[in-house]
Amino acid sequence: MALFEKDELKLLWPFYLEVIISTMFMIFPAFWILYFNQINLSFIQIGIIISVYPLAHFIFEVPTGAFADIYGRKASVILGLFLSAIVFFALFFVNSFYSILLLFFFLGVSGTFSSGADTSWITDNLKYFKKEKLLINYFVKISSFANFSLVISGILGAFLVKTFGLSIIWPVSGLSCFISGFILLFISEHKNFENKKENIFSQSTKSFTYIIKHRILLLLTLTSMVMALIFAINSDIVWQPLLVSLGLKDFMLGYVFSLINIIGIITPHFSKPLLRLFRKEKIFFIALSLISFLITLPILLVRSWVFAVIIQILFVVFFIDIKRPIFEGYFQKFNPSSLRASISSLKIMAASVGGIIGSLLAGFFANKFGPQITIFISAMLILPLIVLYLLIKENSSKKV
Repeated sequence: MALFEKDELKLLWPFYLEVIISTMFMIFPAFWILYFNQINLSFIQIGIIISVYPLAHFIFEVPTGAFADIYGRKASVILGLFLSAIVFFALFFVNSFYSILLLFFFLGVSGTFSSGADTSWITDNLKYFKKEKLLINYFVKISSFANFSLVISGILGAFLVKTFGLSIIWPVSGLSCFISGFILLFISEHKNFENKKENIFSQSTKSFTYIIKHRILLLLTLTSMVMALIFAINSDIVWQPLLVSLGLKDFMLGYVFSLINIIGIITPHFSKPLLRLFRKEKIFFIALSLISFLITLPILLVRSWVFAVIIQILFVVFFIDIKRPIFEGYFQKFNPSSLRASISSLKIMAASVGGIIGSLLAGFFANKFGPQITIFISAMLILPLIVLYLLIKENSSKKV
């Protein structure tokens, strides 16, 4: 079986190259919680800082999605990446709670120009060349390539942190955004529609009305919110302190980060075979969510960082790596071209609500109960997620 299907590399190689190169330098995710601990921020303060990022997405996601639909996804994505680079560089020079809080809010704002618009750009480029069937391939490969680069990122980060200290994570991650924006400058955008008569308000209103009337899009938007809530609670804010408390050296978090992503290179490729096994996306989502639930339950019994890492890896594999390519492709299946970035932004906005609540709860629970109980709580929240998947019925996908 060929690694790439016909015309896949011809149409998508620039996007694959951009992800591979830029992600190598995105080193902050492996170390940022430890950095905040090092500058004496509490779990609650860290939770508040993390929550302002999705708060900015909640406020600005829909307007910037409409901006991308009207003025171009390429322009929106590149603007967002360059603004993000500036914020990352600024984070190197500050260490007070309120300064970091403000900069993380601006990081969230800049991110809204890229989120939704990037996927819409890819989707409509493929539709322009009548190659929509390559969309799931794109989501699978992009996850795999990103994980490959994050392996290098973790090793590079471990070396840089050990050599220069934790603060080095910010300028290097800023370089990642700059490289990404520079590469995308040379990639074309193909639109399948014209929105000359629309403005940002009317585009946003049309998108909101469409998603409310479309049962599957509405349910997938709600599941995005719950997934983000779960992942925000079961995230670095609890895992990094837990692993260090169980005996892992702080710089070795880079190696754990790389290990997770080594496995993530392979696991997205199981998405399509597993979908064929379960036959329907709905059953696929339910099965993977149930597996994620069962994997996470033993966390209360763990006393070794090795076993903790195993649980963390398996959760990421089944809850994120294998599920995401199918979920994103399934969502785009019902998303019209003229509203694509705006509707994608509504989904991301809903996820932002989950991220805000989840980050605040993570900080509160970790401070009051500790990381292990916090992770256990996140597992229990998978059960209502399964209920939402059960409500999906394709034969009534037009209106609620």
